[in-house]
Amino acid sequence: MLNRFAILLVTCVALLSLGRVSAQPTVPVTADSILDQIELKAGEIKSYEAFMRLDQIEGLLGDQQIWFGKLYYVTDPQIKFAVDFQKHVVNNQLQVKKRQWVYDGVWLVERLDDKKQFFKRQIHSPEDLKKAAHDNVDPMAMENNPFPIPLRAKKAEVLKRFTVELVTTKSELDPKDAAFYHLKLIPKPSSQIDFTEVNLWYDKDTLLPLKCQTNNDDSGNESIFTLSKAVLNQPIAPEILSTQAPTDRGWHVEITPLQVPTTP
Repeated sequence: MLNRFAILLVTCVALLSLGRVSAQPTVPVTADSILDQIELKAGEIKSYEAFMRLDQIEGLLGDQQIWFGKLYYVTDPQIKFAVDFQKHVVNNQLQVKKRQWVYDGVWLVERLDDKKQFFKRQIHSPEDLKKAAHDNVDPMAMENNPFPIPLRAKKAEVLKRFTVELVTTKSELDPKDAAFYHLKLIPKPSSQIDFTEVNLWYDKDTLLPLKCQTNNDDSGNESIFTLSKAVLNQPIAPEILSTQAPTDRGWHVEITPLQVPTTP
């Protein structure tokens, strides 16, 4: 049940370890310089939450849906995040519909309250996390998990997976109420990423994310994440990041431990 929708959801978490760009006027701003500043300031962001709008466009089917909710993200002592949708628009009809995706460092949960369905899958083993900590890498980096998005924006990791371009031409998707940087990321063939292009917009002053768009040329599918009213480094309630299964009657619960390959 952890499908392409869930994969695209965490796109909005891409490059969230952000700070402030303070390039001197005489120094040209480039994609490289922005990535350098993102990595330099990564340690300053301990938690992040923002309102989120997700526009989903199914190119071949001509279907469009909109979700409204919040994104929560923490880095200390390890990366965790939650996407909590509360409202859904389909066929121009607004519905109250609660959907959640939560990653707690080991397990990934998808919870569908309207259907009373709960799916929990182990993404990492304790050994995975120890090795990631030792190697100073993100255990949810693209080559290590089904979500092809870096949650920590280390320049070397981004450039390993993408060709990055600073876009200076205007686009109809450009944020209307903020000065921004626009980065276009093209996945390299070795990255094995499903979509064919990612566009990211950051506030020039804070370098916080404003918008993220993913495209898949093969299917025509497009997702646009818009973030607003960000709050940094404030406590996030533990229950928001909980992956505990519901105990109420009537729920369908599936829990899938990590499958460890057997030695022949």
